Amino acid sequence: MYSNKKPHVSLLLKNTYPLACLLSGLIVAQTIATAQVYFSNEKLYTQLKIITSAGYLAIPNQHIMDRLRDFGPAFYGGLFFTLSLGAALSMTAWGLSWIRIRVFPRKTWFLPCLLIPLPLALLLINFHGFVPFASAYFLFIPLAVFWTTRKLMPTTPRKHGLAFTIIHPLLILLLGISWVWQMDGNIFMSVRDNLLLTSTSGREINGFYYRYAFYPAEVFKPLDRKTLKTCLITGAESAGLKESLGKKLLENDYLPVENTPQVDLVLMRQGKEIQLQQHGNTEVSTTVPDFLAMGSIHLKEFSKKADRHVFFRKCVFLSLLTGLPAMGYLFLFLLVRLFSGLFLGPEASAYMASFVCFCMGLTLLTAVTPIQDRRMPGKTLDQMLESKDARERISALKKILDKRAEISNYDAYKKLLRSPHIEDRYWLTKTLAFSHNPETLKDLLAMLDDPSPNVVSMTFWALGFIGDRSVQEEILKRLPDSKVWYTQWYAYNALRNLGWMQTKLFFISDCESGSDPYLLSK
Repeated sequence: MYSNKKPHVSLLLKNTYPLACLLSGLIVAQTIATAQVYFSNEKLYTQLKIITSAGYLAIPNQHIMDRLRDFGPAFYGGLFFTLSLGAALSMTAWGLSWIRIRVFPRKTWFLPCLLIPLPLALLLINFHGFVPFASAYFLFIPLAVFWTTRKLMPTTPRKHGLAFTIIHPLLILLLGISWVWQMDGNIFMSVRDNLLLTSTSGREINGFYYRYAFYPAEVFKPLDRKTLKTCLITGAESAGLKESLGKKLLENDYLPVENTPQVDLVLMRQGKEIQLQQHGNTEVSTTVPDFLAMGSIHLKEFSKKADRHVFFRKCVFLSLLTGLPAMGYLFLFLLVRLFSGLFLGPEASAYMASFVCFCMGLTLLTAVTPIQDRRMPGKTLDQMLESKDARERISALKKILDKRAEISNYDAYKKLLRSPHIEDRYWLTKTLAFSHNPETLKDLLAMLDDPSPNVVSMTFWALGFIGDRSVQEEILKRLPDSKVWYTQWYAYNALRNLGWMQTKLFFISDCESGSDPYLLSK
C-alpha cells in the first residue's frame, strides 16, 4: 500500500519495487552459492592434502590450496551461480508472481498451477541422487521473491496505453532476434575480446573471472572433467596386478592413494571382476583384462553414472544465456524510467526507457559482433594486422589460424608480439601453435611471462599442441609459482599432451646456492 506516502516516495516505490523483489532472490542465491562453493573448496582441500601426502603433483598448487578455506574465494566464486541461476530463478519467480497478482488475483485455481514447476524442477535436480544445494536454489529463491513481491507490489497497477503494451514486447523480441541472428561462434569469447578487453573496467572484470571461475566450476564438474581424481585399489593381492591397474588409472589422472576412504573412486577386485564404486555403490563392473584394455571407456562410463549434477549444469548454462541478460535489461529499464519520470509523464518515461534499452542492446551487439569480410573490401591480411581497429586485427589472426598459415611470415608479427592489447597477444599465441619456424618457439616461451592469464594459458595450450617434449621441464618449473588456477589447468593439460604422466614426486633443495625447492618427477 502506497496511499499514505508522499507522491514522490510513492513514485519511487512504484518504479523500483521489482528491483527489491529481485534483489531478495539474489541475496538468497548468493547465500546458498557461497555455502555451496565453500564446502566444495573444503572437499577439494582435503583431496589435495591426500594427493600431496601421497607424493603427487597437485593441481591447483599450494598457492591456491592456502586460499581454499578462506571466505573470499567462496563468496566471489558464488557470484557465478548468483548471476546465472539466481538471476534466472528470480526473474521467473517475479514474472509468475506478477501474473498471479495482476492477471489472476482472485483465481484460486492458478496458485496450484503456479507451484507445479517447483516440484518438477526438484525431481529433475535430484533424479540421479539428492543434491542439497542445487535443491535449495529452486526452493528458497522463488519463495523469497514470491513473498517480497506480495508485500511490495502496489495495489493499484500502473496504467499503460495499448501502444506501449504492443511496442515494448515488440522491441524486446526484435532485440532478442538480433542477438541470436547476428552472433555466431562463441558468444562469451566475442564479449571478452570485443567488449571486456577493450577497456580498463572490462579488463578488471575479465581478470576477476579468470581468478575465481574455477572455484564454482569445481562444484558441478563430472569426474572425467576434473583435473585430478583420487582412487583406492582394493582386493588386488598381486603386486604386479596392482601396478598394472595403477598405471591404467594414472593414464586417466586417477591417482592411487593408500589408507583413506575419502576418494573419488574405489577400484575393487572381487574374483574375476573389477568393480568401480563410489560411496559404497557399484557403478560399473568389468573384468581385469577388459579394464586393462579399455580402462578409459569404463572410467568415462563411471563418471557419467556417478554424475549427480547433469540437470543442474544445464540449468546454470541456460540461465547464463537468459537470466543475466534479462535481469540486466529489467534493471536498466527501471532505472531509466525512474530518472526520466522526474521530468516526463509516466507514459512518456516508459517509452523513453524502452527506447534506451533497445538502443543499448543494439550498441552492445555491434560492439561484440565480429567483423565480416564484406565490411573489409580489398584489404589484405597484412593490412588488417596493421589496422588500428582491434576487431580487424583479431579477424585477421583468426583467418590465419583457420588456414594454419605461418604467422611469422607476416610483417606485423614482431609488432604483435609486443602489442599492448591482450586480445592481440592471445590470438597471436594460438596461431603460433601451428608455426613451423623453429625461432617462434623462443617467442612462445617468452610469452609465459605475459602479465595476462589469458595469454599465459593459451601459451601453455600452444606448447602442448606443438608436442616438443623439451619444454616439459620449463612447464614443471613454473607450475609451483603460478598463482592463477586457470593457467595451472592449462599447464597441466599441456604436460599431459606432451606425454608426461603423474608419478611420485620429491623435493630437492639446493641449500648451498640458496635457491628455492622445486619439484622433479622420479
